[in-house]
Amino acid sequence: MNEVNPWIHNRVRPKTTRRIGVVWGIVSILTLVMLVPVGNLQIVEQAKWKSISNGQVRHTITVPALRGGMYDRYGAVLAVSRPTYRVIANNFQIVHPRATAEQISKWVNIPVPRLTKMLKRKSGYVVLTNSMSVNDGRDLQRLSLPGLVIEQSTDRSSPNGMLARSLLGYINASGTGSAGLETQYESLLAGQAGEAEGLTNQSGLALPGSSTRVIKKAKAGMSLELTIDSALQFVTEQTLAKQLRLTGGYSGVAIVMNVRTGEILANASLVNHAVPAGPLTPVTDWGSNIGVPNIRQTIMNLGITQVYLPGSVFKIVPFSAALQSGAVSPTTRFRVPYSTRVGTRLFHDAEHHGVLNLSTTEVLSQSSNIGTYLIARQVGKDGLLSQVSQMGFGHMTALEYPGESSGLLKTTQTWSASDMVALPIGQVNAV
Repeated sequence: MNEVNPWIHNRVRPKTTRRIGVVWGIVSILTLVMLVPVGNLQIVEQAKWKSISNGQVRHTITVPALRGGMYDRYGAVLAVSRPTYRVIANNFQIVHPRATAEQISKWVNIPVPRLTKMLKRKSGYVVLTNSMSVNDGRDLQRLSLPGLVIEQSTDRSSPNGMLARSLLGYINASGTGSAGLETQYESLLAGQAGEAEGLTNQSGLALPGSSTRVIKKAKAGMSLELTIDSALQFVTEQTLAKQLRLTGGYSGVAIVMNVRTGEILANASLVNHAVPAGPLTPVTDWGSNIGVPNIRQTIMNLGITQVYLPGSVFKIVPFSAALQSGAVSPTTRFRVPYSTRVGTRLFHDAEHHGVLNLSTTEVLSQSSNIGTYLIARQVGKDGLLSQVSQMGFGHMTALEYPGESSGLLKTTQTWSASDMVALPIGQVNAV
């Protein structure tokens, strides 16, 4: 029979107790070691880490300003902006693309199958619409759907479609003027964006269901009233378009001006998309017809940005120079042959004729090239070049239109003998 030795039993219990005490001591020390920094974070450094945490998700959000409108001389709308909502999908956060598409399809006007594909793309940023009405945007916001961000935006529209587009220009996806008057008057039209503070993700998108606090209210842009007459602009564009089709011309410009005030009443700049540019520089267009097949608005206003040889209308330069200087009078007579050679070039009138005895007035009324040359000789090279400059050729206009060209003109340094004929009849200077 085995017996338990009481001495052995009594000696084991103290060792076990000491070991347990040591273990608890170690655990207590480790716990204390861990609790000290935790307590430090929660109590001492709470404000610091809270600030850092908020800073990672709380950012300043830009609130777009309502862009100023553009109106014709009678107040008819040419271009106007309205407040809208932009809907953006962070498709990484959308768990059920099909179900979400079925729920929001009517809001964003995108068919469910197409919308489902858009929501399945793992890009993290998909713009579903930029032009949702304010009421619809607010209603959609209340649903707080995961992965959808609904933010304030603006939408630019032109009630008259492409009318005067080559003059007005357009705005890009970021809402900034990209051509024409939209660019020229960007600082006035754009207004001043506001600021709000809200919770956003790393991409800068507002977190669904989060609220924002306005820091600075947006200030709407100023509107412009142009001298353009919308009705006259339409007639001018349609007439020019029909002539381009009839003649097979590549591009055309028509400007209607009130000669008493200098006001531009219509400004049309069109390109015939059915005709190849050939040796001409291709003209870019806005991609939409104006109601006449293949005729489109140009992006650049050709009447201001493109140079061309003026031809016989430039004869006003030698005639005005000679009359103002007293070198000729309206009744001064000239013997005008059909042709003449100056330098290395042979010049002639449009229609064959013998030697004519023409007055200054008759030379102008018949648009005689040779008669114009004879009158230009009365003021000489310096007189012609001076008159060209005094009449504003070679200088920018007061329009300050984007992309405007001052022209390509002859100077004293580039002058040749034949320019004495070519310049007065508009075959040298590009204006």
